Amino acid sequence: MRIRIGPVASFLVVTLLIACSPASTPSTPTPSATTTPMATTTIAVPTPTAPPISIASGPIPPVIGQLIEAVVAKQAAPLAALATYLQVGCTKALGVGGPPKCKGADVTGSVYKVFAAGRCEPEWVEDAGLTIAQIVTSAGPLYAAATIAPAGPTPDTSWPKGDSVVLFRGVGPGAPASYFILNAGRIVQAHFVCDTGSGGEDRELRRLGATSYYVAPSVR
Repeated sequence: MRIRIGPVASFLVVTLLIACSPASTPSTPTPSATTTPMATTTIAVPTPTAPPISIASGPIPPVIGQLIEAVVAKQAAPLAALATYLQVGCTKALGVGGPPKCKGADVTGSVYKVFAAGRCEPEWVEDAGLTIAQIVTSAGPLYAAATIAPAGPTPDTSWPKGDSVVLFRGVGPGAPASYFILNAGRIVQAHFVCDTGSGGEDRELRRLGATSYYVAPSVR
């Protein structure tokens, strides 16, 4: 005997089959891992500071007192008499620094009687009196007088070493300071300071290797 399934029964069967079948669940995307940037820490490296310049014990050497008095009085002649000249062989090499340059037909090694001077670049001069007169004329008030290290640097390695320095301010804003290097009571170098910025005098003293003050800088 055949069993006939009517339209309504067929609809119910299909509905039941759909209801019983497992539902397809849409997949949820897995969130991608995020990388948190590591915090960076900046460690401040302390800037090395130069040791302070101390105060020299004992009286100011007489020659330093005489030099200061001569500059204040604008008298260059007594200082020119204290200049120490060196006998240095000349060179034909180009560029600044080094021995004095040979003149004319002079051969390399010809000996010149010269004095260490200059400003931004070192130079040898044959007349110390002219350089000293320029410094005395343009010098402002005394800034400091100090001892310097025997092995202190010089603008040129062939230049004479000194044991003390006397430094004067420029006459006005932007005017170059100037200084004299002395050794055993004689003037062995005379210079204008290239650094005309604020604090240039202190930087120059440290560059020259100042170790203790005969006359310390005053607040002006």
